[in-house]
Amino acid sequence: MRAGLVLTCSLAVTVVAGCGGALPVSPTTNTDPRGTGAQPPVRATLALSELSVVVSRFAQHDTVYWGYEPKFRVAETSGGTGAVITAVRVAAPFPVSPPDSIWEETSEACWRNPLRVEAGGTLEAFNVEPWTDGGWTKGGLGYCAPSLASYRDEGLPSVVITVTFTDDNGNHGAVWATIPVPQGAASVGQTAL
Repeated sequence: MRAGLVLTCSLAVTVVAGCGGALPVSPTTNTDPRGTGAQPPVRATLALSELSVVVSRFAQHDTVYWGYEPKFRVAETSGGTGAVITAVRVAAPFPVSPPDSIWEETSEACWRNPLRVEAGGTLEAFNVEPWTDGGWTKGGLGYCAPSLASYRDEGLPSVVITVTFTDDNGNHGAVWATIPVPQGAASVGQTAL
């Protein structure tokens, strides 16, 4: 009786092994999907830090509105590739009715020079005063700095910034953050496009 039981168990193991379930699996390698055998290009990973927002309230053309100027640093954390910032969008955290601004965007079409974060480096351009030393020579972006104007009487509880970029390998991505007003704390997220 024992011999029959042992034989049955051995047969079951052999059948499973024959189906591939018990065979060792070789480790997979991370190679270029084009079949060249080379490592695929590294994707840039950006992170936003030191998030805050400067809030102002002022009148223009007989209308009083809120102004929001986010301040932040952009770091590349993969260490394998740099990235060029292609745009920064500042938006309300929820849909708003016209004529209030839903979002405002500034991009490389406005910046005089490409805004680049080196591999493993940090970009300070969005963390300096926009009008520093004439607005341009020390990294200030002048009228091209990210901002949002809102006509809501009560102002906005927070603003959402989205930074889009292209890395040195041609990959596109975005990183975003919600900055509460006026505390300056933030919740942060990132996605690849």
